[in-house]
Amino acid sequence: MKSGKLAQAIALMCVAGGAAAQAADQPMARVDITGSSIKRIAREGALPVEVISRKQIEAQGIVNAEQLIATLNINGNGSDNLASNADVTSGSQRGNNGASSANLRGQGADSTLVLLNGRRVATGGFGDLQEQGFNLLFALSTGENKALRGDQRDFVNTFQPDRGVSVDTRGTPFANVFATSLGNTIFSRGSNTGPLRRGTTQAYSGVSLLDLPGGAGCASIDGMGAYDDKLWDTPSGGLGCAWDTGRAAVLQQLVKNSNFVTRATMRRGGHEFFAELVGAKTEVAKRFSPNQVSPNAATFPASSFYPSTGAAYNEVFNALVAEFPSIEANRGLPIAYRWRCMECGDREIATESRAGRLQLGADGQIGKLDYKVGAARATSESESTLGKGYSYTAPLAAALGSGLINPFLKAGEKQSQQALDLIRNASAAGVVLYGGKTTLSAFDAALSGEVYTLPAGPIMAAVGTDIRKEEYTFNGDLRNIAEPSSTRRSTMSMSCRK
Repeated sequence: MKSGKLAQAIALMCVAGGAAAQAADQPMARVDITGSSIKRIAREGALPVEVISRKQIEAQGIVNAEQLIATLNINGNGSDNLASNADVTSGSQRGNNGASSANLRGQGADSTLVLLNGRRVATGGFGDLQEQGFNLLFALSTGENKALRGDQRDFVNTFQPDRGVSVDTRGTPFANVFATSLGNTIFSRGSNTGPLRRGTTQAYSGVSLLDLPGGAGCASIDGMGAYDDKLWDTPSGGLGCAWDTGRAAVLQQLVKNSNFVTRATMRRGGHEFFAELVGAKTEVAKRFSPNQVSPNAATFPASSFYPSTGAAYNEVFNALVAEFPSIEANRGLPIAYRWRCMECGDREIATESRAGRLQLGADGQIGKLDYKVGAARATSESESTLGKGYSYTAPLAAALGSGLINPFLKAGEKQSQQALDLIRNASAAGVVLYGGKTTLSAFDAALSGEVYTLPAGPIMAAVGTDIRKEEYTFNGDLRNIAEPSSTRRSTMSMSCRK
């Protein structure tokens, strides 16, 4: 006998109803809401807790905490990740090497609270998302593996990435010649305005021999191309060449993480006592374009310009005077230029961070009230060490002023051994440029539960304390502070230029 449509519908309703009843019979676990310290069911309340399971994370192909936070629409962008800091930076970002932070609701990384298993860590330690791996994110969770976002505060854990393309620059492997107010040069006498080109009323500055009529062309050297004076609305640069710095920048700083976690738990009745020890070591390698040498009163003054004794001086001057006859009167004066020191190598900064925390605590129930108490000691220490590509300013400026280093090398030409020795002797490789340590000592306790029942439901409240002491030391430059500042200063000032 065949069932009619009505009978089939009734049967399906019964099956669905039975399944719903079985689901309703399953107890729903309560979670501790960060910020309020009140335990409740995740799905209840006007602002429900968002639970992100490990299975969901793996299904999206996410392999670290930084990528997880990047998927949240409340997380801000900026200088808080390894991609943003992979190339040339300026200002406060210079000391942000190797950092990857959470920036929720636009409050800024410094104002975003980062917790590990619901409790604070040393600033710059596990708060730096690089120093928390998914092993820490999940292994310390009790019950199901979950990352929870509370309805008042957000808490997160670790990460990393790489960078992309930057704009063209006139700091090129074959130098561009500039006019400058820093001194008398072949292009001007104490002025930033260059000479007029033959047969025109246009003054030029930032001129490359390669882009002159009959020149080999900017593209004759790998990575170079004609400077787009119309795009940048710089008519005076119409005879210049540019170099793409983006080709030398990685998409994201390279990172290596080593994490350690252990936890011991003892249960007695409705109480749980635990001891937790976590540690992390993170090594981040930043590598980007070779340094750019450009006229500057503080770093490369007139004494560092290319002198008339340089091997390439006459060739450069004669090619320029053919297009700019007025500079004949300046023959013998030095040449001011902007040059990319390819022989110095790509700039490298290696940042190593070590962090750890010892946490002791207990939680459970006293009557109908939930309690938790804990004490912790956490530390975080980081330092950034310069690799290739950085030089001491004074020695490099003196070497350039000697004329032994040739900034006008054509394709296939190389620096002399004497020039390479001068560049190597000016290197700042091995200098620990930044260093610091933070220490956190903390004690917290909280008591929460139902205090009154209304027809619409119970009223819940919490009371607690969070006492902590945070200490910070900045090591800065670890070179001997007794050295004269003129010899200790490295060419960090150049790194802000593309």
